[in-house]
Amino acid sequence: MAVLDLIRVFISSLLGMLIHSSRLPGRSWRSDLMCRFTRKLVHESIAHDVSWMRKRQDLLKLYHPALKQVRFRKEVLANVPCQWCEAKGLSQTAAQESPLMLYFHGGGYVIGNVQGYRTEIAAMAVAGNCTVLGVDYRLAPEHPLPAAQQDCLAVTRHILERFPNRKILLAGDSAGGALCLATIMALREQGQNVKGAVLLSPWCEPGVRDRSMQENAGSDILSQQLTEHWFNYALADVPLEQVKPQVDFSETNFTGFPPLYIQAASGEVLLDQIERMVQRAREQGVDVEYSREEGQFHVFQIFAPIVPEANDAIERLGTAIKTIINKRG
Repeated sequence: MAVLDLIRVFISSLLGMLIHSSRLPGRSWRSDLMCRFTRKLVHESIAHDVSWMRKRQDLLKLYHPALKQVRFRKEVLANVPCQWCEAKGLSQTAAQESPLMLYFHGGGYVIGNVQGYRTEIAAMAVAGNCTVLGVDYRLAPEHPLPAAQQDCLAVTRHILERFPNRKILLAGDSAGGALCLATIMALREQGQNVKGAVLLSPWCEPGVRDRSMQENAGSDILSQQLTEHWFNYALADVPLEQVKPQVDFSETNFTGFPPLYIQAASGEVLLDQIERMVQRAREQGVDVEYSREEGQFHVFQIFAPIVPEANDAIERLGTAIKTIINKRG
């Protein structure tokens, strides 16, 4: 049934693109097709429980040439399942001395896993010439917030203690980007820090209803309805006030944050909140490099190598990773 759903949604999206062929300037037909397909699929999921979307997402596996250049191995760290992504041919000593980036996947705190992100993780590891550790944090609604944040923080602290002389970065997309920001905030309170962070369309202000949330609903995979649906799942019975400082960064003091590299898409509903966050962080003295990907949709990078714009974006991510690693301090 899940496979048939994917085939049906893909054919429907393809026919829709042929009938209504207009798309944003700068968006290729492959990018537009992936946007339409994903938007239709995730919005159908609203009528089902989260297991419906998880089963279909698990079937969406892409191949990337970078997968031939890395090896994955599993390890439980701080009681959290994780997967190492290391370059093939490296000795154990060399692997442990290479820069390390922890990756927190997206999915609105309710879907996604490292297995489904292996293609992107491998591509970023190769582009950034680093080892990547994917973190399978707990998902809502089975484990409401702040469970995901607790897991990401626990793994990060474990890595910092285990590799005190290693260059450690954080990376994440969407809700995973928010988990990076929350982790950095918690580390700062304990006098700890990472070398930097790479954020893909971080979800900065859940519940906000601003211009881009309304105007970009037709050009993105997300919508106000979907984000509110996921966030309700993420909270379950937890009062918003209890977790708001860790998920809503509209009033965050970013002083003391490490260098950040942020990519966002011009056609995504989260655009305005991301750009507000970028502006606040810069005003508070944070070294922020921001790339606005014209014509694209939310976290389009996960569709490499199918989408050519995603390939280009990942190359820029690799350059940013290397730049942050080589910064002094």
